[in-house]
Amino acid sequence: MSHTHWADSEEISIHTSCWTMTKRTFFLLVILGFCAMWQKADAQITLGKPKFHVPSRSLVDSYEDFYCELDKILTNQTILYQWFKEGNLNKPLGEYSSHSQEPATFPVHVKLAYDGKLICKASVQNDSKIMPTFSDLMEFKVLVPVEGAHIISSPTVGDLWEGDSLTLQCNITKGNYVLYDWLLNGVQLLNDSSNNQFTIPRLSSQNSGIYACLAKNNLNETHEYTDESEGRNVHVKEYLSTAEISFEVVKDAKGNFSAT
Repeated sequence: MSHTHWADSEEISIHTSCWTMTKRTFFLLVILGFCAMWQKADAQITLGKPKFHVPSRSLVDSYEDFYCELDKILTNQTILYQWFKEGNLNKPLGEYSSHSQEPATFPVHVKLAYDGKLICKASVQNDSKIMPTFSDLMEFKVLVPVEGAHIISSPTVGDLWEGDSLTLQCNITKGNYVLYDWLLNGVQLLNDSSNNQFTIPRLSSQNSGIYACLAKNNLNETHEYTDESEGRNVHVKEYLSTAEISFEVVKDAKGNFSAT
């Protein structure tokens, strides 16, 4: 009986040890499973910084493609790309849903309102728990070709005298990012000025002639828009100098007077 009791006790002890090991193994596997899930979740909630590709300058009313992409996408969920104007992140100007981790392509009809700094936002679609990320701000200039250059003078060029001051102003009816050249009788006086005014503080006869302004802006190094004003004739009048007359009155011996 004692041997049987000892054998039964040993068998129970073995079963207990095995059950204890099984429970430990089970709990260990559960913990490892949770760790793997947490690691996977951590990988999914991290989006990289998107890169936003836009041209530096485009013509108004032209058509361009903007691109936005993430370097690494650690999720199989759909990525929503949106682009905005700086300071107005509540109003997306374009959206693209990337279902296969492909970069976003935004076909854009360029408007003057898009001139300024633009930014791209990347987020996981329909999952607000994953924090969105933003690209760097990109400077985008929308060019309006220059038109309608004309000169306004102050004062008017009717009566100008030596010593007067004269300001010529080159106005345009359309255009932005404009530079100005000033010409006198076809010869360049001033080149690539951002100021549309040309002032002569003290006129002389040498300032007489035909003035013109050339307004210009460029889309790139090879594509430039220009518009030249009509010539404005400036005639500077000279003051006549006062003649100096001197003479000497002489009285002779007979009492007669004469001037020399």
